Amino acid sequence: MVDTAPRFIAFIDILGFKDFVMRNTHEYVLEKLTTLTKGIEHIKTTGAKKEVKDVFDGAELTPYVFSDSVAIFTNNDSHGAAKLLLFACQYLFVNSILTHLPVKGAMAHGTITLDVDNSIFFGQPIIDAYLLQEELKYYGLILHDSMDKHLPTIDNTNHSLKKLLLKTKTPTKSGSITYNNLMLKSGKNNDSNLTEAIEKLYTTVSGSARIYVDNTIEIYNKMIEKPSANIGIANSAAKRRINQQR
Repeated sequence: MVDTAPRFIAFIDILGFKDFVMRNTHEYVLEKLTTLTKGIEHIKTTGAKKEVKDVFDGAELTPYVFSDSVAIFTNNDSHGAAKLLLFACQYLFVNSILTHLPVKGAMAHGTITLDVDNSIFFGQPIIDAYLLQEELKYYGLILHDSMDKHLPTIDNTNHSLKKLLLKTKTPTKSGSITYNNLMLKSGKNNDSNLTEAIEKLYTTVSGSARIYVDNTIEIYNKMIEKPSANIGIANSAAKRRINQQR
């Protein structure tokens, strides 16, 4: 079935994957990739639950893994779809750091065609997200300007989405540039646990690659100072149901 629609995409890349494969045993790489795919499967199954769809206005997520890259598509470009995708990426990014398989990525908006039967996926937002994540120099996710333009049109106050984002100077290959960054703070894993996990990433890289760890610590310290929405798709759904019952 060919599905062409305006939607969001998060393009996520496993940083230094070739070096990771060369420096570790085949069994260890398989273990880490299995952990990552389990996280993606969790996102897929949780997002498919009726109670989650009800909270996020019928939004659905479709994740795909391509070797060392992950693409997560929404079924539309509603407020609920944007929030669901941000929550999903929050979960994926925090857990990737905690399992020492750091990733980086970018999110974009626009018309995309998904033809699962023929393995056809194309659209300008895919290119936008891919090229932008290539520029990023820390273990995190930033928003393409197509997202920045669209978010205010679906949420006039943007209050709930802003809690998931930090607009700040961001390390890129072109220098320090202002972007909206996905918050990595977690309600499930406290700040000290995530800080410790980030610092342990120094043991996985040497030379110029260590700048990614330096930059991640710098950005994360900014995030700690800002209140954020608790991580967890299911938790958000549960809280919404509780509020509706009051």
